[in-house]
Amino acid sequence: MIRSFLVTVSLSLCWTLSPDVLVLLGNGIGKSGTLFFAILFVGAAFSAIAANVLHHPSLPSGGSNDRDILSALIGPFWAITLTLAGRLSPVLLLSTGMLVTAGFTFNETFVFWFPNFGFSFLLLALVVALQLGGDKVVITTQSVFFSVTVTCLLFLSLAGLISGPPVPQPAAIPAESFPELFSLIALSLLLFLGYDQQPPSESGEERLNYFLAIGIGFLLLALWGFVSLQHVPQARLAESTVPYATSAKAILGQPGRVIMGIAIISGACGAVNGLFYLSGRALRRVFPGISLQNTPHRSWLQQAQVIFIALVIALFMAGGLAGTKNLETFIFGALLFWLLTIGANCLAAARILQKHRENHSSQGYAIGAVLLAAVAYLAFTYSQLKLLGSFLLLVLIASASLSAAWCWYNRKKRNRVIINN
Repeated sequence: MIRSFLVTVSLSLCWTLSPDVLVLLGNGIGKSGTLFFAILFVGAAFSAIAANVLHHPSLPSGGSNDRDILSALIGPFWAITLTLAGRLSPVLLLSTGMLVTAGFTFNETFVFWFPNFGFSFLLLALVVALQLGGDKVVITTQSVFFSVTVTCLLFLSLAGLISGPPVPQPAAIPAESFPELFSLIALSLLLFLGYDQQPPSESGEERLNYFLAIGIGFLLLALWGFVSLQHVPQARLAESTVPYATSAKAILGQPGRVIMGIAIISGACGAVNGLFYLSGRALRRVFPGISLQNTPHRSWLQQAQVIFIALVIALFMAGGLAGTKNLETFIFGALLFWLLTIGANCLAAARILQKHRENHSSQGYAIGAVLLAAVAYLAFTYSQLKLLGSFLLLVLIASASLSAAWCWYNRKKRNRVIINN
């Protein structure tokens, strides 16, 4: 029971406890102040509704088989295309950004003479070694990364609550206008991604773990945001590129920076490790020729998949993508694809539930529409719209090409079987 709970929570929150989310959280609180806690609650509530629909027991495989569910709504070609775009782009681009963040954190906090990217490549090698060790190794280490990150954040949060605000806070930033407020609400949906890619839920208890995971993530983010707001001026949080480090130093000084450094490195490892694992499961459902069995050691096809993803990430880091501002836009685009995939799955799940005469179908249609509207709003209001649009189009073309090739191969294979029979 405890192991199942820890596995579900550690994988569901692998992105929520990542360095990138802590940046979004700090900047959001800096812009909206205490109002952001209500916004954060709305994001968690919508995520819980989506999780309730996606993991309904009436869905095939507990709702985690993207290809089967989406195929019923948009056909196999577009189902595979959207799944590839929503599962591959996050693991490739989010991992690149977080590994580089961990490298800079290690250099600036612990060993200043060690190369930033050298440490990033070491972490990538560590994650690959864990992935090649099999699912049991991945899940065990994922729980360790999660526990370390949560412990560090809780320790700093409690220290901040005990010490109280060190200096009087200046006047708060004026309230946001409605469009900016709506943008923050849509953005809050990106903070809880991960509840959609878990192993099948076969019991009510396992299904409950998804809601507990989202609740825990909300409480952790809200607690850290509250403490940060008590110790750091709003304007500074809004403008900082590393608000988590600013808050940690304000709470405990240099020891606080060290503890936060551990949390950032551990959170980055947990996020990358979790994304590798979750994307691997999703891709093996798209291409069923790769075994889904939980064997002690992974098949050579699964190992090749891990190595391929790692090589692409290494190429991104070595090629200088991590050092450009474009990476932020590409990461944002990958998150939009992830949210888009969840929204489409909610609509497809709602259609299946409607056929089964389940009451949750109305929830599925409603939350699916909300998530797709949030994706459209975030995309069209983004500051670098042309660059973002080019990235989204390129990913769709690449995913559609792979999907077309796979559909052609399957069609040819079926024809060969028919002729032989």
